[in-house]
Amino acid sequence: REAITVVVERKNPKTGQVFRYNGRTDKVIRKGGDIYIIDDKVTSSNRIYSDKWLQLAAYGKGFRLGYSRTLNYNNIKLRVVQRDHDSTVKNQQEKEFDHLLEQFLNQNFMLFEAIYNKAFVPEHHNNANKCRSCSFDCQWRLAEQNKG
Repeated sequence: REAITVVVERKNPKTGQVFRYNGRTDKVIRKGGDIYIIDDKVTSSNRIYSDKWLQLAAYGKGFRLGYSRTLNYNNIKLRVVQRDHDSTVKNQQEKEFDHLLEQFLNQNFMLFEAIYNKAFVPEHHNNANKCRSCSFDCQWRLAEQNKG
């Protein structure tokens, strides 16, 4: 079991602009010929949101790009383990890193890159709780406005 650093690099064929996405996994293990990328989270919720699968899909793609030439394996499996504050496992789910998850990842990469390049302006969610958890300093910052 070890954490590894993964990288996904994307180049825009029209502009030549390069986006480099780096991440560090919580755990990577090999079991029965498969690679398991495991993300541990301490949470009070039992729900696993799509952004967690997006993060793990990026790890899966980065692992495949960085290690497939030097390591033989059958499949890459992504696992989310949710724990209570006392480290008791409350929930865990697993998905195989397949073409559907990779397509989901690529769509999100393209969306982020379009926002970064100002080719797309997203609509604001108008939710103060989401603003409080966001670290992006945008013009809509509802959390700051609601601090009386």
